[in-house]
Amino acid sequence: MIFRRVRIWPSLILCWGLLLFNSFHPAPLPAAEQTLQFLEGLRERNYFDTALFYIDQQRKRSDLPPDLAAHLEYERAALLLESSSLIRNPESRQQRLNEAAQALTDFVTAHPDHAQVGSANRELAKVHLNNARVSSGKPIQPTMPGKDGAASVCP
Repeated sequence: MIFRRVRIWPSLILCWGLLLFNSFHPAPLPAAEQTLQFLEGLRERNYFDTALFYIDQQRKRSDLPPDLAAHLEYERAALLLESSSLIRNPESRQQRLNEAAQALTDFVTAHPDHAQVGSANRELAKVHLNNARVSSGKPIQPTMPGKDGAASVCP
């Protein structure tokens, strides 16, 4: 009977190395967090059209979780609103604001219990206030509180 000498140390070192690597390596993010992080990166770089296209592609997925789908609806409305500030043509800007207002209204009516409804209502109020300013033709002057607490128009 011939015994072969087995080298166990390299195998043990390899196993310990893999175990240590896996214990310090972060777990991959869930798909929802990856999607939202990707959208945030696009937003930070002002790639609004790309972000809107990405949201439309994600919403077509059949395996999209319902909570992520609702959040994507809000993100779409917020992106439409944010992108309108970069449009120089007044008619195109107004069209984008109207589209954002419609998307915000749709989101609020479809998901009245969602965590982002308060933010959506606030943004919708800003859109309506802006539309009122534009339709009146007069810029609203900022006010400052006077000494007696009453508001006075700034010069």
